[in-house]
Order: sequence, then C-alpha cells, then structure tokens
Amino acid sequence: MYSWETEMEEEEEDLVGGRDREFGGKNVLIFLVDGSARMQVEDEGETLLQKALKAANATLKSKIFGSSKDIIGVVGFGTTNKVPEKLDFQHISELTTMGPPSRDSILALESLLSDSGTEKFKTEFGSDGDIKLNEVLWHCQSLMSDVKGKVGSRRILLLTCNDDPHNGDETLNQQARRKAGDLHSNNIFLEVIPVTKPGDNFNMEKFYSDIVKLADDDWTGTVTSLDRLTDIVLKKTFVKRTTSRLKFNIGGVEIGVATYNMLGRASKPTKIKLASDTNEEIKSDRTWIHPSNGAPLLPSDMAKFMSYGGKNIKMAENEVSQIKSFGEEANFLKLLGFRSASTLKFRNHVKIPQFLYPCENLVKGSRSLFSSLLVRCHEREKVAICSFKQRSSSGPSYAALVLKVEEMETLGFMLFIIYILSMSQLCSSVSQGLSYAALVLQVEEMEEGEQTKPPGNLICLFRTAVDAAKSVISKLKLKKFIPVENAGIQSVYNMVETHALHKDTLVKVEDETLPDMERMKRKLGDRSQEFLQEVYQEGYDPSAPVKKAAKPRAPKHEKPDVSADLDMESFVKSGKVNKLTVDVLKGWLKTRGVHVSNKKKAELVDAVLAQFKENS
Repeated sequence: MYSWETEMEEEEEDLVGGRDREFGGKNVLIFLVDGSARMQVEDEGETLLQKALKAANATLKSKIFGSSKDIIGVVGFGTTNKVPEKLDFQHISELTTMGPPSRDSILALESLLSDSGTEKFKTEFGSDGDIKLNEVLWHCQSLMSDVKGKVGSRRILLLTCNDDPHNGDETLNQQARRKAGDLHSNNIFLEVIPVTKPGDNFNMEKFYSDIVKLADDDWTGTVTSLDRLTDIVLKKTFVKRTTSRLKFNIGGVEIGVATYNMLGRASKPTKIKLASDTNEEIKSDRTWIHPSNGAPLLPSDMAKFMSYGGKNIKMAENEVSQIKSFGEEANFLKLLGFRSASTLKFRNHVKIPQFLYPCENLVKGSRSLFSSLLVRCHEREKVAICSFKQRSSSGPSYAALVLKVEEMETLGFMLFIIYILSMSQLCSSVSQGLSYAALVLQVEEMEEGEQTKPPGNLICLFRTAVDAAKSVISKLKLKKFIPVENAGIQSVYNMVETHALHKDTLVKVEDETLPDMERMKRKLGDRSQEFLQEVYQEGYDPSAPVKKAAKPRAPKHEKPDVSADLDMESFVKSGKVNKLTVDVLKGWLKTRGVHVSNKKKAELVDAVLAQFKENS
C-alpha cells in the first residue's frame, strides 16, 4: 500500500460511515491540561503549564478568525479545587467554558499567562489534587455530548509532563484504558502532547501509548517536541476538507478521484455592517419590483439578455448557466494526452495547485487503475495534460497532472493538478494575438557605433547595456526563498485583537516584504550606475517625475454675428419671432441699443415687437 493511501483511506472511511459522518459540521476540541505541581516548573521565564496554555490561547485566536463556529474548551486536571462546584468529579477545573472562540475565553487564558498568572492559578485552582484519568476523560466525554447541532469531529489534546500520572497504580491505569476504548467507540480521538523541559525524557510506552492506541487506531507513535508545540497543536486542529469529487475519463474508462487544496490564500475578514444603537448585524434584503405597477417580481418573471446586432437577445437562467459552464453541467477530468515532464516550465503555473487521489466510493477499482497510471508516468517521466472542470458552475481549464515521488521508506506517489491555462485566458490570448499581431516589433541589438543614444527615457539595446543589465540581475537573485508574513492581513488581525481584548497598545507589524535597500546597494556596488549610464543619456535622472508636454490649445472659432443682417421685419409679419433663439434676439436688440440683461425669452420677444410698434 502506498503511503498516501493510508491518509486518504482514512478520510474516505469517515465519509462513508465512520468517525466523520457529519461531514461539514463544526469541530469540537478540548485542551486537557495537566495542572499538577510538576507543571509549575519554570523553563525560560515561564512554567510548563503556561507553555501549554499558550498553545491553547494561540489556537483560540486562530479559530476565532478562521473557524468561529467550532467548539473549544480548556480543562485542567490534577487541581486542588473543583471549578465550578457543580462538577461530578473532584480535582477537575474548567479553565474556560465550552463554546465558540470568544473574547472571554482568550482573556481568561491571558490572565493565567501574565506575570502573576502562576500565583493566580494556585489561588483559584490549586496544584495538589489527585489524578484519575478515567474520571477526567469521562468529564470530557460529557462536555462533548452536550454540544448541540451538527458535529464534524471530536478531539481531545492532552498536554502533560508526567508520563506516569497514576504512579504505577495498575487499577487506575486499567480504568483509563477502558475509558479510552469508550472514547473510540464514540468517535472521540485522543492525542497526547508532552510538555517537558529540554533534555527531559517523556516515555510514552510507560502508560500513554496504550490509551492513545485504544482511542486512535492510526497513531504512529511520534512524539511532539516542546519547541514546535504551538505549531503542531494548530495543525492538529486543522481539518482537511475535500474540495471536489469527480470522475476521471481515461480514454473512455472512468475512475473516481477527489481533490483538496494543498495551500490556501489568506484574505482579510469581510466587513460587517452593524446598527449604531444596538451593535447588531444588519442583514440586507433585495427585492425586485415591476417598474410600472410596483408589483414584486419572481425569478421566472425576469430574463437576462445580451446585445447583438442592435437587438437584445433574451436568455433564461439555465441558458446563462450553460454558457458559463461551456455546456457541461457536471464536473469532470478528461485526459487529453501526455507530454514530457521537462516541457512543463515554472511560468506555466497560473493558479495554486491541488492534490488528486483516487476515490473508491465513486467507482470501484479506482485505486488500482490510478496506481498503474502513476507507475507508468513515473517510469516514462511524463505528465498528463487534461481538461479539468472542478465544479458544475465553473468553466473548464487546462491542467497538468504532475507526479511527485515521496522520499520515504515506502515509495509513494502524489499527483498534483497544475493549472496551466484557463478557458478565459485561452480566449483572451487568441483574441489579443489576432488583434495585435501586426503591432509586434522585432527589436534587434545594435553595436556601439551604429546609432546614437536616443533622448529622454527611450532605451537603446546596445551590447554593453545588455551586459550591464545581466550583471545587475545576477547580483539581485535570491539564493533561497524565505516565506514572510502578509503585513496587511497581520495588521488587520492585530487591530481587531487589540480592540476586542481592550489592550492599551497596538503591536506594529514589521513589513518583511520591503526590500533591504542597504544590502542591495552593498551587493550592487557601482553596477547600477553603470547600467543607467549605458541606457540613458548624460544628465538624465530616471527617478525624476516625467513632465507632460503641454498641448497647444486650438484657436477658438468665433461665431458669425447674424443679428445685424437679420430681416426681423419679415419674422414679425409672419409671427415667427418666438422661433428665434435667445442669442439672436439679444444680438438684434443690442444693435438697437436696447438693454437685454436678465431678461427672459418672452420679454425679449415683447421688446422686439415694441420696436416695430414705435416705428409704425
């Protein structure tokens, strides 16, 4: 069995009727933290208990933005007190209540992470209680059973530094094992994360390996280090979701496959409109009404259209959807052919790739045929070019199925969907190629003496200029890429966190995307100046703003004055004076010395008629 099959087979079993039958529901997570005296040992200025609570706090902050509907709780065991008093078992304390990530839960944990947090924990909860893991796990199961609604997964993360919590008491150990098996039958999975000082040994085989195996059949026996505690906890709380299931057409033979995203693009949280008086969310509702009678319109009463040939061509909603999906109503993946793997260049990647694996539930035998395809592609070093339509509402794209071999003990394969061209890009490139093919100019390199340097910012491709540009590029190349945080998104999150938690100061995020100008100057030396001297004329400053040349104004053409030569008497006799414009009436009256300012057209007509009455 290939290595990827164990991971994907687990997910397929979940969807058929296993632990994740409620696919798409909210996830329930409990941080079960050891609160005994052994967790109060300090390490680098903070106790082991605080390091465990810091991982829980980081998860709450992450969930409040990404998965706000998940249910999270923090439970301490081995405490002296019972908080709250209504709990059924002794020496168990609920550090935060079970519920969606909230400000109150984060503030409760941050109060225990402060300088006085250790003393506050001892005063409020205590650290001298007995440990009975069967009762602790029973309490966690009761908290999870109280969660209402659709649940996707249930998980308990146990953080402790004690590898023998019952001090060798076999009776308590056996009770904990039975309870761990009960958790497994109720689809609750247990994960143990050791929290120890550097150099300390945590022996999972002493006790915890038995209950973890009973609660999770797929446990591999790996132990998480304290240095990666927060990162590992965040990864454990992230649930992979299949993005699509479709049939892969291989020359008329169809197999079932499924996809999920390897990476995702983070975005800023959407804006929500709130009422100014109640601070409640405002929900907008749009209603279509008839323009004449004001009656509400149903979707069947409306139609879309496009203008073609001077006419509006009406189309129904289903016709519009078929046009958008290029006539294919269902999603598909169709093999078009094979190409050598060396022909796929980095510039062909136009979107984030996806991971593809066989889905036995859609078509029986998909795994065998899929594996055979992988082996043949690997042996011949080929990539498969396919037409890919991920959703019924989306258009098709051209994609390359790229093979990657895992460097593991067991040889495994992963097939990636690399988007190389979408249908919209193809149509755009074809139209641009037909429209602008005649405008493409062939620029040839020139020797030094063939032509003088052009003025302004025009570039002349001399051989020396090309060599200078190559030396600049070679010095500015990065040897390795170091991922950096998105400063814009981090600033928004910090601002929201500061406002929600009522913090006094806002932590300024350092923008790591800005170039290191000092290092660039040190690496380039005089190469940049040499390039500018080769490309631009002497004395030209490329950093100076470009001055726009003033366009000469066209001379104004004065309108001929027709008022003086106008035969007004004929207009008066025919009764068409009111047909003349205001400017003509004012011009004719001015030639007669009549004052015309601030007069309306009716008054101007009366003034013209009055002139002829006086003359008669």
